This record gives sequence, structure tokens and C-alpha cells, in this order.
Amino acid sequence: MSINQMIIFLKNIPNINSGGCAIAAISIKRFLKIHKNINCDIIFRNADEEEYLINKKSLSGLNNPVSCDHAFIKLKKSYFDCEGKQNRLIQCLVMPEKLVIDAINNKNEWNSKFNRKYVSAIERKLKIDLSDIIR
Repeated sequence: MSINQMIIFLKNIPNINSGGCAIAAISIKRFLKIHKNINCDIIFRNADEEEYLINKKSLSGLNNPVSCDHAFIKLKKSYFDCEGKQNRLIQCLVMPEKLVIDAINNKNEWNSKFNRKYVSAIERKLKIDLSDIIR
């Protein structure tokens, strides 16, 4: 599967960017690493100052991370999600994979529009492991 095919597949999942953006970001990161040997970063953007500070403190291990307004990928100097380029880079943090998973698994923090039943379909189609995500 090409990178473009992967992006199109994710883009067509209902509400992927309404509660599923971090799951899409971790999926893109793992797909690129496993199938293309490409490393990238996951970015959490928080418009809410309090959430931004909580997530910033989580980088030092001072607390658990919470959700974000949007999660997307940084690859070299490009920022994107499964719907295209991201230009709004205010209050953004590079989040380690473990903290992204911790945030995702705090299910009550995320928009419930995204149905986590799609996680299994993402795993199968992209041939990645997402077993660390609570469904």
C-alpha cells in the first residue's frame, strides 16, 4: 500500500478527525515506520491553555496526558493529517508514542463521534498493531 492509499483509506473513516485524530496519527506513524522505514513525530495541538499545560507537564512525567484539539504528523518540515496539510501550529507539542497511547486510552477525554470499532479495520488494512488502544 502506498502512503497516498493509506491516507485516503484513513480519510474515508467516519469522524476520523472528530475524536479519532490521535488514532489516525499513531496509525500513520506506525505504518510509515513498519512499511516505509520512515520516522515521524506526532503533534498534539491544544487551543485550551489548561490542556496544553497538562500535556506539556506530561512530557516531564508530572501527570498523565489528556486529549488535544487535534493530533497530526510532522514529517521533516511538513505537518499533515489524513485530510491534508496543517498550518495552525500554535500551542503544539511533540508527543512520544507512549504518551499518545496513554491519552488515547483516556476515552472520556475524546470526542465520542469517532467509533472505536474502526480501530480493528485500521489494523487489518494497514497491517499494523494497535492492540495497545482500548476499544
